[in-house]
Amino acid sequence: MSERLLRWRQDKALKTEQTRQAAMEITENLLQTANDSARHVRNFYITFLLLALYISVIVWSTTDEMLLRISPVTLPLLNLKLPIKGFYAFAPYLFLITHFNLLMQLNLLASMLHRLKNTDWKVCHEQIGNLCKPACFRFPSFIGFRRTITVG
Repeated sequence: MSERLLRWRQDKALKTEQTRQAAMEITENLLQTANDSARHVRNFYITFLLLALYISVIVWSTTDEMLLRISPVTLPLLNLKLPIKGFYAFAPYLFLITHFNLLMQLNLLASMLHRLKNTDWKVCHEQIGNLCKPACFRFPSFIGFRRTITVG
């Protein structure tokens, strides 16, 4: 009976170790995916800010006389002339579309981080130490982490 019990304990320990290895692989994959997603969102954010800056430079360079005469708007850095009505009709929609895209990407990143937050961090920390912390946890409240309050 003791040999059978010993074999059962060894099998249980082996299954626990296999489960631990599988959890660590899942956590590492989620971590890599979250870091890649955070890099892409950072690029979307920088693009959005540059577009906002570019549009604001064009708007600030427009004079009242240009609006009254309906003269073309010159794009900075490109020296391309666009019709003023076309630019002021198209630019807000372009800005809103890029803003919506940024918000959608931030939402996807937040859902990825919620999934990563719910993984077994103890297993990951035992195996690879502090390398398990994602780079995108620097501003978790910005991307929508829910705070839990414990009483007592």
